[in-house]
Amino acid sequence: MRGLTVAVTGAGRGFGKAVAGHLTEAGATVLALGRDELDLTRPATVDRALSGRIDVLVNNAAVPGPAGPAWEVGEADWWETMEVNLRGTVLACRAVLPGMLARGSGRVINIVSSAGRDRWPYASAYSVSKSAVTKYTENLAEELRNRGVSAFAYHPGLLDTGMTADRLAMPSDDPWHNQIRIWLRLQRNAGRFTPLHRALDNLLLLANGTADALTGGYLTADDDIDVLVKEKS
Repeated sequence: MRGLTVAVTGAGRGFGKAVAGHLTEAGATVLALGRDELDLTRPATVDRALSGRIDVLVNNAAVPGPAGPAWEVGEADWWETMEVNLRGTVLACRAVLPGMLARGSGRVINIVSSAGRDRWPYASAYSVSKSAVTKYTENLAEELRNRGVSAFAYHPGLLDTGMTADRLAMPSDDPWHNQIRIWLRLQRNAGRFTPLHRALDNLLLLANGTADALTGGYLTADDDIDVLVKEKS
């Protein structure tokens, strides 16, 4: 990663903070953007924050959204989730891609979730937003193909940090949030959480170019990237 500048959104805490630290240790120059530095819903703010040379963009910033039946949760809260998770990703990509294309090199890593591939009732705003980010990434990769820029949808798994840790710590007086918390506890107790180091190591392979042949793919922390690249070639 030496010589590469990486921008990581949502880097103030949780997985984003861990990503920023991991890529720094790998030799990258990292622009870590938390909520204080970057309002993803404001195009001008995003453009300013990402105005310099960015070789790799990690779109990690997201909000969990409201919990409950889709027809009962607050409409404003539901759409705010779409604004941050989807529009924020799109705005960040729009800010960095012209520079990447001019240089003929670059990588975009959009952090997604299995919630965007499978249904997640009572968390529809989060599920729909992550589904949209995944499909956006697929389309983006095709538009960028043969232009030196790769795009990946990356699911780091269930991690005992950040958003998942927040869900686990939520009070149990709200039945919908409590339902999600109970499910997460069951997953953790069943050993289905992903070790943080594994999620970080696979993301590094996306960031350093090892996985460029897999552009447009939905990749996870459980994938053997080296094997997938060999199969692709």
